[in-house]
Amino acid sequence: MQLEDVAPNRDHLEPELSEVEVRVQRRLGVVDEFRDRAIAVRRRGAVAASRPGSAGAEQFAHQKSEGRTEGEPGRDEACDGGAVRARRAATYSEAWHDAKILASVGTAYALPPRVEPSARLAPMTATADALIRVTLPDGSVRELEAGTTGAALAAAIGAGLARAAVAIRVNGEIRDLGRMLVDGDQIAILTERDADALPILRHSAAHILATAVRKIFPGAGIGFGPSIDEGFYYDFDVPRPFTPEDLEALEAAMAEVVAADYPFVREIVSRDEANARFADDPLKLERISELGPDETITIYTDGPFIDLCRGPHVPSTAKLKHFKLLTGAGAYWRGDSSRQMLQRIYGTAYFKKEELTQHLFRLEESKKRDHRMLGKQLDLFMFHPFAPGAAFWTEKGTVI
Repeated sequence: MQLEDVAPNRDHLEPELSEVEVRVQRRLGVVDEFRDRAIAVRRRGAVAASRPGSAGAEQFAHQKSEGRTEGEPGRDEACDGGAVRARRAATYSEAWHDAKILASVGTAYALPPRVEPSARLAPMTATADALIRVTLPDGSVRELEAGTTGAALAAAIGAGLARAAVAIRVNGEIRDLGRMLVDGDQIAILTERDADALPILRHSAAHILATAVRKIFPGAGIGFGPSIDEGFYYDFDVPRPFTPEDLEALEAAMAEVVAADYPFVREIVSRDEANARFADDPLKLERISELGPDETITIYTDGPFIDLCRGPHVPSTAKLKHFKLLTGAGAYWRGDSSRQMLQRIYGTAYFKKEELTQHLFRLEESKKRDHRMLGKQLDLFMFHPFAPGAAFWTEKGTVI
């Protein structure tokens, strides 16, 4: 828009621009919604009054003598402010206002289209490319942001599920809750009620045991530590067998690791990095050398302890609440009698205290019925140093 085009209409432009300014102020919250019309009219009147001899000057002078301008409430009207505001709202048309501005000054001074408050305040949402869809066991589909983890999904479903979640089954494979989901995944969140959850807890308990062993025996070599039917075990390369006193000390150290609430952190590493991480542990280096060239190498860390492991694990060490170390025993590395003898620790763990108590009770009852103990107590058989692997029946044993 050229300035020479505006100049002939200057007298008309100024009052109309005053209304534009008021509208901008009203959008910014500077003026009240129902006062802007009066303010605009007063400014229009002031401009008109500045031109001597005009009709606007005479009208403005008359209103000023009465103490108010058109569109401004007087003292009597102030007593009925609600009615005045309603009347002004009914007569004021923003669409008419916009049309007047466009007719006077063209599009160069036009305001952008109005945006409804709800649209202005609407939160930003992820684009279609940044969304994934996963299916839950009941067939329902959840739409999530890309990069969402199993733990975040559990939290989105409910706070109770987030607290109870142990791991997640993705397309039939059990994984850590911290792993990310991808589009099209079939999801099931595992809690302690699921049968597959207990082996995960026990596997994590084995890692917590290894953390405690490294704390008390810093130079211990780390073998294998799987979960088994009634608990877990871990093999260690230490100079002497573990004593009952060692087991008590290790239980106390495990309790400290649990209280520390260390997260189980999964990390994918290269073969070179894995060899560097376990440079001081020959047992782990041997295991790394046996991995295939295309096999993914993962390590897990809980606090100060790091281990070569496929997982999965519980979210943190605090998930282990009820556990017991049972016995120690010797075990050959890789089950090969030609290899070194390692020291194995057996233990067990449960989600509930009463389940652990019942298991320990069954173990004590089974000891009472152990044929090796009963045979000696009832004088049924005996052993001789000349043939330690052979049982010799006594007279009572022969009768039975």
